[in-house]
Amino acid sequence: MFKMLYSLLILVAVACSLEAPQQSSNPDQNGSANTQKADSKKKKKKVERAGSEDDSNEEEEEELGDHTHAPESGQAIAAETSSSTSTTVAPTTSTTMASNVSTTTTTKPAMLGLKGVTLDPADPTRAIFRIPAGTAGNAWNDNADKKVEINLTTSGVKVLRIINDDTTPQTLHMDAGMVCGHQGTASAQNGFYDCVIDGTKTLPDGSGTKTYSHGKTGNPKFFFLVTK
Repeated sequence: MFKMLYSLLILVAVACSLEAPQQSSNPDQNGSANTQKADSKKKKKKVERAGSEDDSNEEEEEELGDHTHAPESGQAIAAETSSSTSTTVAPTTSTTMASNVSTTTTTKPAMLGLKGVTLDPADPTRAIFRIPAGTAGNAWNDNADKKVEINLTTSGVKVLRIINDDTTPQTLHMDAGMVCGHQGTASAQNGFYDCVIDGTKTLPDGSGTKTYSHGKTGNPKFFFLVTK
């Protein structure tokens, strides 16, 4: 009996001795858990710091990228400006040259040996006489400053174009054998007749007896003198 009690006491003592280390081990376990939590928090902070640093680095790279592309856009603008400048210069120059040519053509000096007519800018061998508006049955010109005179040698004229600016139809009468043929059909208003001059002939009589308005009462005169 005593032995059994003694054995029980020993077992109780052993059990107590075993519980004591287990209780003492619980604080260590709690400390290690706290340490793990602290370490995990530190790791999270490090990760968050690393992420923020990466974001800031990306923002800096984007800003640097923007600064890097800025000169390229400036170069493109400069190129466009220079190209627009060259495009503007070319048409202006060509237009100026064209106007100069046109001016030279239309302002050609009057040739010698002509009176009472104008040169056709489209054909310098053609002179133009215009029957004035309101002429009706009167003379086409006078024997003074409006008299038509053509020197074939000096002027180089080969055709006299007679344009009718009058509302009354007009017809050139030309005696046979003169410098050009007699007009067939009368010229209505704005119509014309080309007197093709025979270079082998002249019309020294410019009194209007051989050249006049055909079909009108009194033979209204056309004072026309052709010499060489």
